[in-house]
Amino acid sequence: MLASVDKSKSQLRAITSDPEVPKKLLRLLGDLRDDTPADVIAILTPFDTATKALSAERSPTIHLVLPTLFKLRQHLMSVDIDNTTVAGLKQRLSRHLE
Repeated sequence: MLASVDKSKSQLRAITSDPEVPKKLLRLLGDLRDDTPADVIAILTPFDTATKALSAERSPTIHLVLPTLFKLRQHLMSVDIDNTTVAGLKQRLSRHLE
């Protein structure tokens, strides 16, 4: 879903001039930074990959749990270029992995 929002940002912003658009949606669109959906996608993609790897039906995956957890924890470490939204999301997700 986020990928779809990211791809259609310009279309979503174009509707802001329509007087029929609810004010709540306009506030949400106004608060949406251009890079936020892409940042969130980048944070969550390894979780999708991990889920698929650990959910394999045809092969045992228990041996992948600890390495996967380690990789996810590393991925969630804040770096200097993280904005406050990204840093906050990483911090919340890290707490859930403990």
